[in-house]
Amino acid sequence: MRQYWAWGGVIWTQRFFPAARPMPSPDDTTLTVCSVGRLSPRKDYETLIRAVRILAERSAVPPLRFVIIGKEGTAEQQNYVRRLHALVQELGLAERIEFAGSIANRDVVS
Repeated sequence: MRQYWAWGGVIWTQRFFPAARPMPSPDDTTLTVCSVGRLSPRKDYETLIRAVRILAERSAVPPLRFVIIGKEGTAEQQNYVRRLHALVQELGLAERIEFAGSIANRDVVS
């Protein structure tokens, strides 16, 4: 039996593409990872947050910073985001994970 994975995300490639920027200086070794999307339980950010902790504990991995961009609209989503904030605190990742809230598309790529 074959297994298939479905990914519901779509990237608007005419708007979001790698920018022509200078390479970071050798002193700037922090890797910044960004997630943009609706904050809901279906996205399973808990797994991502736990993965950041695992990566942060490995010395072979460059310093890591994770930015979560998105808004929570419904009451369920608001409760979910509160739980995510609590998990970040519990795992001691407040300096590595930032909740940026809702950001306009034009500002995400800057």
